[in-house]
Amino acid sequence: MQNQTRLKFDKYTAQLAKLNGISSVAVKFNVEPSVEQKLEQQIQESDAFLAAINIQGVIAQMGDKIGIGVSGTIAGRTNTKAGNKRIPRDVSSLDKDGYICRKTNFDTAHPYDRLDAWAHKPDFNTLLQNAIVRQQGLDRIMIGWNGIRADEETDRAANPLLQDCNIGWLQKIRDNAPEQYIERINIGAGPNDPAHPTYKNLDQAVLDCLDLLHPTLRNASDLVVVASEELINDKYVSLAGDHDEPTEREAFNRLLSNKRVAGKPVVTPPFFPRNAFLVTTISNLSVYWQISSRRRHIKDVPDSDRIEDYQSVNEDYVVEQYAGCAFVEGIHMPNDAGDAWEPIS
Repeated sequence: MQNQTRLKFDKYTAQLAKLNGISSVAVKFNVEPSVEQKLEQQIQESDAFLAAINIQGVIAQMGDKIGIGVSGTIAGRTNTKAGNKRIPRDVSSLDKDGYICRKTNFDTAHPYDRLDAWAHKPDFNTLLQNAIVRQQGLDRIMIGWNGIRADEETDRAANPLLQDCNIGWLQKIRDNAPEQYIERINIGAGPNDPAHPTYKNLDQAVLDCLDLLHPTLRNASDLVVVASEELINDKYVSLAGDHDEPTEREAFNRLLSNKRVAGKPVVTPPFFPRNAFLVTTISNLSVYWQISSRRRHIKDVPDSDRIEDYQSVNEDYVVEQYAGCAFVEGIHMPNDAGDAWEPIS
């Protein structure tokens, strides 16, 4: 590490220690609540999808969901003159499962040469902080879509999509709401397959899946279709055709910029499975993190020519209301000959 880099890095760690009320960040410490809250806000703002969902601090490591669901209607009238009492209705979700915030490590290494490259910039602290924050945000999205279990010892090589780090939103639906989950469907013109639902196109499949939602939620104005960019693009390939006329090209470009499926807006977040789609409201997805659970330790490792930043926080991935979503995966399409169904990969 160059001398200029050392001076800037020492200022960074000194400021971090001051904010957390400690003498040195070279020993493990609890991150101060105000600093913790700011860091969580930065993580949320690091990605447009994270900025749209709920990222909520909770006091207890486990408990009931805190999002308000809707278990039915509340409008009505009571004849109090006849001696009847008005009885308020609890509108909280009927889902039985709560949340459990499990410890997740977010440890990063910063080689000296990378820090040296940043040392001449006035926003050195911001560059260093953003490098940490951005990756934590991306990892949360990856776990949310692909996490299936929370192993005591994770294996990044065997689980490149962080499948073993925590139980994500899609796995929560599989485990806790089988009535909102379809394991396989076919889309397109292929052979008869009475064992699995078959749809002409993606729009038809989404329309049918709306029936899985609670009646009070099927027509919510903020319902979206969450899917991979590749799956949505497949829908529009057949519409591309030859748009030679300027008016045709302009109309098609407008269509591409405002993609919809079954009349619902499309959201294509990173790392969503290629062969699946989820119908829900974005506000139905949450990440809970336990307040005062974030630990940190910054270590200078000269024998590896790098700085190591150890962080951990207790967190959970929560579907606030299962009745407000429909999850479909295992999408199959016909092969080129049209005589067999093949899974999208």
